[in-house]
Amino acid sequence: MSEFDLTKKISSFLDKHLTLPLLEYICVKNIYDEKSILKTKWEVLLGTSMVDYAADTYRSIYETEPPKGLLDKREKVLESIQETEVKLKPVKVIFSQETMKEVAQCKNAKDLLTSLETKYNFKTEMLNDMFDAARVFYDAGNYNLSSEYLKIVRQLVTPGTQRHWMPVGAA
Repeated sequence: MSEFDLTKKISSFLDKHLTLPLLEYICVKNIYDEKSILKTKWEVLLGTSMVDYAADTYRSIYETEPPKGLLDKREKVLESIQETEVKLKPVKVIFSQETMKEVAQCKNAKDLLTSLETKYNFKTEMLNDMFDAARVFYDAGNYNLSSEYLKIVRQLVTPGTQRHWMPVGAA
């Protein structure tokens, strides 16, 4: 059965966060030795900010506490998340449920951006903050929150916005 498994081949082309569900799947299928899959998962998790998941995986493999370096990394990740949340306080105030309805209904990003600037004192720098926050939360495994920020950014980005705009076919 393992000769038909493509996980090894395709995982090098995937984001680490997409590789983890594949490892979970092959673990359940009992194609490989569970310890070897857990070790691979541990290596993948080291490249993310999912430190609690990495610590649990380490405990499953070695039946001991994770290395101190991982605990230090956890502190840095938590600090980064807290800094991001502080930075996003004004954004959270602006994007209440009422504002989100307006965002969802508006089809023109430029008009929406102008409206938010006049009504709520929205600044275009806040787009960068939301974009950065989405990355921080994604790296930590909070995909839902990351997705919410990216939805807002996507609605507000106009063609030509340097950091967030990519023309079709440029990838």
